[in-house]
Amino acid sequence: MLEVSELSIEKVCAFSSQTQTLVTIDAPLYGSLMILDGKLLQRKPTVKKFGTEVDRPGIPSTEEIVFEASRFWIQDRSGVRDCKNRQEMVELLEQI
Repeated sequence: MLEVSELSIEKVCAFSSQTQTLVTIDAPLYGSLMILDGKLLQRKPTVKKFGTEVDRPGIPSTEEIVFEASRFWIQDRSGVRDCKNRQEMVELLEQI
């Protein structure tokens, strides 16, 4: 079981900065975040899922999106994208 502290927006930003990659954090019911070179570029809330409105008041916080994320897309400078799950992302963050 993963602890909440193992995966945070600060750690993902530091990873992106050190590896010079674009990281897209995807939480299907909450939204997505894009981080490039350690800076938050875009935050998109998810408002529709399978053609129906999701009943969520307000926009979720960045930490809430990271906490609920199931996919982490990592794109390096050459354009190669790789999808990681939560456990794989935690292992990458531990290496950096």
